[in-house]
Amino acid sequence: MHLYNRGSSYYLVVNVPCDLIPIYRKKQIWIFLRTKDKKIANIRSAMILDTLYNTHFTKSSNRNISNLQ
Repeated sequence: MHLYNRGSSYYLVVNVPCDLIPIYRKKQIWIFLRTKDKKIANIRSAMILDTLYNTHFTKSSNRNISNLQ
């Protein structure tokens, strides 16, 4: 996870897990945080990351682990 300040706005950049790259067809996801304030960007990025990992990335990892056992 990285925060980037492009121009005057913040973006969250998340690396896609290797097993999900064929699904997302990207290695990174860039999310516009709609703020110029770094504190607000940090708060929004934490909320987005929590949702992203809990709904998308974790399910994929659990499937791969269960397939190995």
